Amino acid sequence: MNLNSAHRTGNLMLDALPDEEREALLARMTRVDIPPKKLVMEIGEPVPTVYFPVNGMVSLVSRMEDGSSVETATYGREGIVGLPEALHPHATPSSQAIGQVDAESLALDAEAFREFLVKEGRLSSLVNAYLPALFNLIGQNASCNRLHQSTQRLARWLLLTSDRCGSDQFDLTHEFMGQMLGARRSTVSEGAEELQRAGLIRYVRGRITIVDRPRLVEAACECYALINDRFTELNENYQQLTSV
Repeated sequence: MNLNSAHRTGNLMLDALPDEEREALLARMTRVDIPPKKLVMEIGEPVPTVYFPVNGMVSLVSRMEDGSSVETATYGREGIVGLPEALHPHATPSSQAIGQVDAESLALDAEAFREFLVKEGRLSSLVNAYLPALFNLIGQNASCNRLHQSTQRLARWLLLTSDRCGSDQFDLTHEFMGQMLGARRSTVSEGAEELQRAGLIRYVRGRITIVDRPRLVEAACECYALINDRFTELNENYQQLTSV
């Protein structure tokens, strides 16, 4: 990608900016790859860089003292990895951000990001529209992890992964899915086998394909619809701000 061009980047927030404002941001950005398990934000460490994914997905992960972990949110092409901590120069995160599905992102120095936010432009309005959707995702994930059955949660998680990536096919291992869901590998394997036997997904050599999306939505708990509605509303807000 020519980072000085005005064509679409693939990140929905960046693409909702006026061409001139987007070009100014792109001039300060670098393209980076975030492969699975790559750490891009560490607990208790300053956030020097924010990332605007253009494909793939990054997970926000809470880790316990015993080494167990659970995913609390996901970042995809609709948002920014590093929020809300990057809004404040001395804030540090209480969770990690790690690559989940091979992701390409546009990286921006956090200080430069804060400089752009206070300038007259559309970026601050887009960030303000994004944050409620992100917080809703974190809260809904917490409720879902506590209250719903593992197969329902797995269906919800696969759908959200597909939405964030913009693809119905992605590479994931049962072990990694278990870490993200806070479940045993065997539990995730049983859930994946159940969804595959029902013809909703296909899982071959670490590659998952969503075969029947409408029925997978039916198999998921209500959390998927609640989260999806908020992100649909977010995209509509992006479009409304674009037309202003």
